[in-house]
Amino acid sequence: MRYRLIEHEIPDMEVAGLITVLRERIDEVAHEAVAAIAAELPVLVRPHEPQYAKRLNQSVSWTISGFIDLMEDDETSQEDIKAFFREYGAWISEQGLGPEVWETAFRVGTGVTISRLSEVVQGHPGVTTTIIGLIAQRTMGYVDDLASAMRAGYSENAAAAAEGERRRRRRQLLELLLSRDPAPKDIERLAEAAQWPAPRSAAAIALLPRDNGLAPEFHADTLIGTYDDRPCAIVYDPDGPGRRAAYTRELHGWSAAVGPTVPLTELARSLAWARETLDLFANGDGGPLWFAVDNIPLLQAARDPYMSAHLVTYRLAPLMTLPRTQRQRLAVTLQHLLQSGFRAVDVADRLYVHPQTIRYRLRQLDELFGPALRNPHLHLEYSLALHYLLNLPLGEQNPEKTRQKLTS
Repeated sequence: MRYRLIEHEIPDMEVAGLITVLRERIDEVAHEAVAAIAAELPVLVRPHEPQYAKRLNQSVSWTISGFIDLMEDDETSQEDIKAFFREYGAWISEQGLGPEVWETAFRVGTGVTISRLSEVVQGHPGVTTTIIGLIAQRTMGYVDDLASAMRAGYSENAAAAAEGERRRRRRQLLELLLSRDPAPKDIERLAEAAQWPAPRSAAAIALLPRDNGLAPEFHADTLIGTYDDRPCAIVYDPDGPGRRAAYTRELHGWSAAVGPTVPLTELARSLAWARETLDLFANGDGGPLWFAVDNIPLLQAARDPYMSAHLVTYRLAPLMTLPRTQRQRLAVTLQHLLQSGFRAVDVADRLYVHPQTIRYRLRQLDELFGPALRNPHLHLEYSLALHYLLNLPLGEQNPEKTRQKLTS
């Protein structure tokens, strides 16, 4: 078969070689085009909604491979790809994204594609600068056809456009609520426009995506989006019965930290606490969900790691000389002893061991620390030091690492 490019012809053998070279570069060119679009339009690759990136990648790959199909055979049907872009346009409308978004995406993606494909075909037998220009011209016409299909899908989806507008308003509301000192009247006005039943108080959640193809599925009245390019959400009544277990289910494997419940005008502070908590715990051991209010001592300690590391080496020096397993066991026991007023039976119940085991560990601790262990004036320092030590990654729970903290 021969592909006729306007009035110019390329022999069959050279066309076949050219098509093969172009197909080998589809993934590379598509990856670069997607990266360029994402850099200019981060709204199309939201980490908390993976379907955005998935659709963008699919649309770019199909666009490039479809054009190469046309180069090989200009009678190739475009019905399937046009149907895809009509559906994509309808979906874009549902998300509350304006036509300028996908128009910009087409402009950026087309520019990258033409540039890279032109580089690929340069020097290929039978390909002249005139033919490169004609390929670019044909690319523009092809992309215009796809943009028209997308525009039709966008325009026909009038009902979804209303839902898209509500989503857009909710994104604006989230940004307003997380800004510094938002005006109550502005909150009230935008909440009404977004059809969001504004509560008296709420909490911010900092989110850390997981590459599992899933996204959190919170209650319908949860505001979810990005702020300062990091995913987050706003929820009400996070302290209510069963909410912690519900959040864990709804996260679908993502990690999250919940800030304190505050008035709506102070949600920026709640998010700051949530992000501090997430940054502190997400790289260490533990579950997918943390609450800032449960970790106030450690958050305070983390703000000055030099002093915290000093407190560990000063107050817990006897423990730091022990092998890691023994140190960990005695540190956990001491933490629970301090919390229970040194009642061995209570600690045994918490740790699921025999009371005699706790009494034996307590004798070991008395020998290590001496009379200072029973001094009530030192118990707060012991508690803070233990809280900091036990929440460090295991690799940092040794004297050498702690000394490095003090000298770095």
